[in-house]
Amino acid sequence: MAAGAVLTVTSCAVDSGPGGLKLVDASDPLSTDAYTRKLTESAQSLSNALQVIGGAVKYSDVSARLSEARNAADRTKQALNDLTPPKDARTAHSQLVVALFQFSRDMDGIDQDVQGQRLCTVPAVQHRVGSATGARLLREAAARLQAAPGGHAFPATIADPGPRTEHREPNGRLLKKGARGGRGDLIVENNGERDAVVSLTRSGKAVFTVYVRRKGKTTIKDIADGTYRIMYTTGSDWDTKAKRFSRDCDVQQSVDDTTFSTTISGGYIRWQNWRYIISPGSGGNSVTTRGKPDDFPVD
Repeated sequence: MAAGAVLTVTSCAVDSGPGGLKLVDASDPLSTDAYTRKLTESAQSLSNALQVIGGAVKYSDVSARLSEARNAADRTKQALNDLTPPKDARTAHSQLVVALFQFSRDMDGIDQDVQGQRLCTVPAVQHRVGSATGARLLREAAARLQAAPGGHAFPATIADPGPRTEHREPNGRLLKKGARGGRGDLIVENNGERDAVVSLTRSGKAVFTVYVRRKGKTTIKDIADGTYRIMYTTGSDWDTKAKRFSRDCDVQQSVDDTTFSTTISGGYIRWQNWRYIISPGSGGNSVTTRGKPDDFPVD
């Protein structure tokens, strides 16, 4: 009779290190109370990191907060991977570790979208975080843990944000109304493929701001005399609170000033009207420089 040995694998969890799968000895599992305490402790840093993402005031702060969420997910994954869960939680526990591994990877991809200005507001980033594969797997694993006989709670999940929004303002809507009293008009034509918001600024502050839909045209009338700089942003899903496009945003600022002036001479009144054309590539009528989402004036 052939002699041999039997290796029984009692539980396993995914580990991101070189070993791939980590075998866990389940001969001495944690009690339900001890396991629940460990879940709560390990989830704390991830819970804090997720809250911090929503607290970003400037768009430029988002990348650092996504990095912290990724690091927190890695720490939580490692802490949980070192535990021996109760028998009723083994499958869900392994799913939770896998979910945290995926969530960490998702944070890298979302950060790339932030850097590439495919995500342009904090709410848009939060929506992408909540709808990512890792977040969905976290919700599923947490629900399975909660449904186990021990009722184990993992308090660091992200609610399903639902479908993303696609808000557009009516063409020509003035989002900020500045001083009137002049005679000059600014005619804006948007020949681009995305909606645009155009601001007439002074000293970096918006004086007039108008929404122009793609292929749309509008006029700001009776602009007070003075020297202005034109900035515009294009993108998808206008966020009325953040005063930014949520996704696929671009910000451009004209290099040259635009001056409105009125003169009276020899019984004649003379003034300037300006036409500003937004066009893909080099088809516009003004030289611009590219900016970041935080550069666009909201006030």
